[in-house]
Amino acid sequence: MGELLPKPTLRELIVAATGGFVWAAVGLMISFWSSELAQATSSRVHNFLPDNTANVGSGTLVDVTASGERGLVLTCAHLFAEGTGRVVVEFPGGRTHGGLVVGVDREADLAAVEIAKPRAAAAGVSASFEPTGSVRACGFGPSGEYRCVDGQVIGYSERPGQRSLRMSGAVRSGDSGGGVFDDEGRLTAVVWGESGG
Repeated sequence: MGELLPKPTLRELIVAATGGFVWAAVGLMISFWSSELAQATSSRVHNFLPDNTANVGSGTLVDVTASGERGLVLTCAHLFAEGTGRVVVEFPGGRTHGGLVVGVDREADLAAVEIAKPRAAAAGVSASFEPTGSVRACGFGPSGEYRCVDGQVIGYSERPGQRSLRMSGAVRSGDSGGGVFDDEGRLTAVVWGESGG
């Protein structure tokens, strides 16, 4: 029980430190890559209403036709709760597309917006819902500043038409409709609200 372990040699310490640095670098590269991928598929969704007001949120490009002529952006239905006006989808770098709302699911708070000739590839979508682990929520907030926040899944609930997870880390007004990505950069959920996380 009181057995003393031999002291590591200088060579063993160098190998261990090098391994630690390599794994840290790999982790940073994966994190950077998944952030870049999330940003390329993320968009800001504007719903300009006839009364000169606008509802603004975020969205994720989830499908592109084989010809590249059409794309589908997933966002929140509550952006269209007061009606649908002129819809504009804006991607990083200032590219804008007119949007056509082609589907709304009020129970799940989801809406699908079709755009023409998207330049980005669609985000990968997770086929399974895992209510555990770490996730990254991304959106454009109230000012249009793109930001991702990493957090752990800290809760899960289900009701008819909707499955929800709660994560640590706060999202902002204007992040609604933005993507929530798993550790492989796949879309796993959509931001729909904020309440202390």
